[in-house]
Amino acid sequence: MQSPQYIGVYSLRNKLQGGSKALYFVWQTEAGDYIVQRIDSARKPVGVPERVAHDVLLHNFVPEAPPTPQPVMPQDDAIPSSGVQPPQAQQGTAARRQPAEQEQQLIFAPSQPAAAAPDDGDEEFRRLELARKAKQVETSMRETFRKTLLRLKRPKERHAALTALEQMAESKEGIVPEHSHMFRDFGVQLRKQSQPDTALRFSRRVVKLAPGDDHALFNMARVLCDLRKFEEAEQLLAQAMQIDASEPVYRRLRDYIMREKRRAPRSRR
Repeated sequence: MQSPQYIGVYSLRNKLQGGSKALYFVWQTEAGDYIVQRIDSARKPVGVPERVAHDVLLHNFVPEAPPTPQPVMPQDDAIPSSGVQPPQAQQGTAARRQPAEQEQQLIFAPSQPAAAAPDDGDEEFRRLELARKAKQVETSMRETFRKTLLRLKRPKERHAALTALEQMAESKEGIVPEHSHMFRDFGVQLRKQSQPDTALRFSRRVVKLAPGDDHALFNMARVLCDLRKFEEAEQLLAQAMQIDASEPVYRRLRDYIMREKRRAPRSRR
């Protein structure tokens, strides 16, 4: 059987003892429930570990910043379920608990109606989980991109690296609108390395993720200018200037596009 997986520090929604925040280490077990252990403000254990169900954690706890380093999982084969009378050997300890601690133990009780918890807390829990997963995806993709750029400089690996970058630009799994800045950074780096075709793939992805971002439209127009696709670049730049007409760099790029379009017919003679 696998050891419980540590998932971070959580606090109780219900504020006891004059409104102070109660903090807990939290582990997830292979069975799908959780183990919680009370800690003090210095992240030191001060309570015995207890089991809680998924619904109890969701409705009564809020994720906090994880401690460093990761705590050691309590090696107790008889961790009691919350709200259940402790084993006989622990009766004396339980009897000596302060009234506030006893009240706190009742908060964990599975018999507490889940509907009593506010919905906004559930949404906050989900939001934090989504943000955590999005950050994991970004960290992994940035590292993959860094390694792929190194491969791009090796002649024998150049073709495979370009293929990998094209696939990365089209990746869907785990991608959210907040990743637009990551794809923007990838496009900028590729443009600096004289890879406008691949940079354009990332620029198009940024515009899809953030269609109302004038900077994304401008960056894509700039890459199109490198490829001398002035008509499409001019259309994108016009959209950017509708959002922010006061940006001077947009006007300079527009003037450049107009000059290049006027020169194009003469260059073909």
